[in-house]
Amino acid sequence: MTELEAFKAARAADKTLLDEAIEFLDTSVALLEIPDKIAAVVAKAATVKDRVNGAATGTLQAFQGYQQAWKELEPKLSALISSDAFVARIDAVGKTLKLEPKIRLLDRYEKVLEESQELIRSVESEMQTRQAALLNTRGAEVKALYDRLNRGADVVFDSMEPGTDSMKLNATSFGTKMPAAANLSECQLNCLGLSMWLMRATTPASPFGFILLDDPVQSMDDDHTEAFIADVVPHLLDDHGKQVIVLSHVKRITERLRELNGSRALKVYHYDSYARGGPAITEQIAVQKLLTEIKGAAKGNEENRAYAVDRIRVLSERFIRELHLQIMGVPAPSPTYDRASAKELLPLFQTITGTLPSEHAGLRDTVHFCDPAHHTQVGYAVPTLPNIQPHISRLETFLKKYGLI
Repeated sequence: MTELEAFKAARAADKTLLDEAIEFLDTSVALLEIPDKIAAVVAKAATVKDRVNGAATGTLQAFQGYQQAWKELEPKLSALISSDAFVARIDAVGKTLKLEPKIRLLDRYEKVLEESQELIRSVESEMQTRQAALLNTRGAEVKALYDRLNRGADVVFDSMEPGTDSMKLNATSFGTKMPAAANLSECQLNCLGLSMWLMRATTPASPFGFILLDDPVQSMDDDHTEAFIADVVPHLLDDHGKQVIVLSHVKRITERLRELNGSRALKVYHYDSYARGGPAITEQIAVQKLLTEIKGAAKGNEENRAYAVDRIRVLSERFIRELHLQIMGVPAPSPTYDRASAKELLPLFQTITGTLPSEHAGLRDTVHFCDPAHHTQVGYAVPTLPNIQPHISRLETFLKKYGLI
């Protein structure tokens, strides 16, 4: 009876284990859609397979123990009933009938085990197929982002593929495939890491409407930095509809971002100081800062005055953009004015409600004064402070009148 109870317990445990295995197989397909869950599903499938195999062995041993116990009991039982041949015949039939359900159960159990193992192998194959397809799709997205940062490069990122213990990243150099980590430069590896992170951030499954980038151009040269600012950031804004937050301690990066995105709802903040309660953060008013910079440069040497003239042109552009946003309630129309110069923005200035014809003419004169084309003419000389000052005063008057400073 002890061996029989052990066999019953093993059979009950098998049923529970098979129910768990079936539940896992039912839920694993949905988990395969989540890249981060694929490795865990593969590991769990292997564990379930091992547990089912182990349980089958244990149940078979329990059944064999029961058979052995019965063999030991049978002679004693036969001796008790051997005096009555009719009873012995009935007993033989009874023993056969008692064993039939167990034999049928064991046969069914072995079939279920075989079916389970086949299903597990099928799931593993399907997971590998889906993982390869997923990495192929994600790899194409990473490559598209990477190519924006490395246009025309001879050594480029190529693809992702599943490996034994980790994912493989491939690059190509003049058409030859090779491992990316060992053959890309530090700058290119930073571009690849940034591209992979951006791929994850822009996936449709992402719940976030913004992307935070902390000093994203580390180890990048000027060309890659410009590609990030002029190509990748607009791609995130326009093609993915993301709010982009860039943190940087490099002034030329923040200035370039502000310069190329003047038509957008752009804000620049500065960490002024740090205290026990946290940093003091203030919004940088671009035109006020630029006006102060121009006033200082205009009083300097010839090189500084040339710089002041160029900045007056930039200030004129920012004045038009910010005034349009303030009065019309929307940024300068995109894409027409996304990268428009101050000269190209003059017609837009004339459409802003409340501006005067005299202001149109005055600003046109200032923009003409700063036109870089004049600087290439034979005999051109950098203006002196008396020549520059009227244009500074004109812009300052406009900025004060419309409440921009």
